[in-house]
Amino acid sequence: MLRKKDKKHEKEIKRLSSLTQEDLLEHYKSIAEDAWKNALEILDTNDGWKTEQGSCAKTGMVTSRSFDNFGKVFKLVGEIDASAEDVFEELVINIDGAPSWNPTLSDTRLLLKVTDNIDISYQVAADAIGGLVSTRDFVNLRHWGPYRDYIVSSGCSVIHPDYPPISKVEFQLFHIFKLITDGLVSPCVRGDNKAGGWVFHKTGKNKCTLMWLVSTDLKGWLPQFTVDLAMSKTLMQFLDLVRNRMKDLGK
Repeated sequence: MLRKKDKKHEKEIKRLSSLTQEDLLEHYKSIAEDAWKNALEILDTNDGWKTEQGSCAKTGMVTSRSFDNFGKVFKLVGEIDASAEDVFEELVINIDGAPSWNPTLSDTRLLLKVTDNIDISYQVAADAIGGLVSTRDFVNLRHWGPYRDYIVSSGCSVIHPDYPPISKVEFQLFHIFKLITDGLVSPCVRGDNKAGGWVFHKTGKNKCTLMWLVSTDLKGWLPQFTVDLAMSKTLMQFLDLVRNRMKDLGK
């Protein structure tokens, strides 16, 4: 579906569109460096986390903490009966296949390979909490590699000239028109991932701990308690989905 360019991003989209391919890749590499540093800052912060759901990594646990630079960050921690390398491969490398086993995603695709360990992907998140949170789409930059005894895949939202967010006016007009016309595919509100990513930590033979660090602005008109509820439920659901996926793969 063609998207009308949001005025807030139109200037940046125009600038990015004017860059050479080499300069565009350098632009994304610079963002990747910052995303990597931000993810490690969150990962290395051990104090001040508040429990949102769950009680331990064995069954799954979600905590949260406020950061000056990123706002509220959620952290999922859960044990997986599979190696860190295999879970990393399935979640990070095999991104295009995610909707086949993860119903919280209705679409995901690779948009641009920046380097061997930096890329940009597009994802559409399905409705959450029984439709209370409507579908959102994201354009994410990912940067992965080793860190201490972890494998880290950091990430943040970026602007891609070929995938601009829909404008607020277009979104509102669509839903007015939808009251009259049936069968239309609803456009998505563009979410904003500020900082975070996945962390994979080997804990034994064919065992690892998965961490998901999330700082997301879902946009729209959602009260904070709704966002908090959606994030906790989505993270715990994701952990169950990953466990089932790795079990099905026999990893």
